[in-house]
Amino acid sequence: MWKIILICSLLMLSACATWSTSNVKTVNNSQTNAASSTKQILPQDVLLSETDIGDRKYKVLGDIEVTVRKTTIFNRDPTQEMVNEELRKKAA
Repeated sequence: MWKIILICSLLMLSACATWSTSNVKTVNNSQTNAASSTKQILPQDVLLSETDIGDRKYKVLGDIEVTVRKTTIFNRDPTQEMVNEELRKKAA
């Protein structure tokens, strides 16, 4: 009987997926309506860079922060690729 309870508990916990949160801070701390003035881009078209882009001009719209966590001990640890994916989704 205890084996059935243990197996059912493990199955219920393993059904949980990772979850993430995000935060966007605009330059002037107000919501920017950038989507209406520019065309919508796809997440895979977003360029991620760890350093400043110095070879061309750009306009800073704001900072983007994301957090990727695992919900249970059975999920795999978040990777840098998972964080990059969430950043691209939020930026698009």
